[in-house]
Amino acid sequence: MSSFTDQLIGHLMQSMSAEYVAGRKECVQLAMSHAGAFGFKDEVLHDAVLLVDRTMSSGIALPPAMLPLLVAACILISARQGQLPSNVSFSAMSTSQQCQLPRNVSFPATSS
Repeated sequence: MSSFTDQLIGHLMQSMSAEYVAGRKECVQLAMSHAGAFGFKDEVLHDAVLLVDRTMSSGIALPPAMLPLLVAACILISARQGQLPSNVSFSAMSTSQQCQLPRNVSFPATSS
């Protein structure tokens, strides 16, 4: 890992909630599982974990039950930024297969 990456991760970790830091290992394991299941390159996994970390260091009050959805979204974003394997077609997903947020979920505003 480069010195810049080490510094960035150190800065992000200072801004994360203790609850997220305590459960970060499970989030990374979930990301590894999902990325591996779709055959994504290691770069996609790394970028996705960095996106999750950046999101969680932004001050957002994300309910813990929503973390798996955040992990999946970050993997999708990272994969679309890079290259998708030929066996993955996100546009072919039916509406019933797509994730939908429960109607009663609200996210509190964050202070800037």
